[in-house]
Amino acid sequence: MLSERTAERDRLWDMAQKILAIASIDGYFISCNPAMTEALGWTEHELQVTPFASFAESAAATATAVTAGCRGPWSRRANCCTWRGAT
Repeated sequence: MLSERTAERDRLWDMAQKILAIASIDGYFISCNPAMTEALGWTEHELQVTPFASFAESAAATATAVTAGCRGPWSRRANCCTWRGAT
């Protein structure tokens, strides 16, 4: 029964279209789902070894990006930004 619940949770994690991540209290991602790595362009390993604050744009950069048509504060690999807003 536990293995079935674990398999179902893993399937939902992998198939989710929204960005999902688990972070540690010291500021690092522990796990990121495929939607996050696809949206941001970073590998899961790169996201795990870099403090997650490094991936967030500054407030000024975010305002500029939103004005330019980007949607949020996450830094993409190619210096673009994206945001998967809650719906």
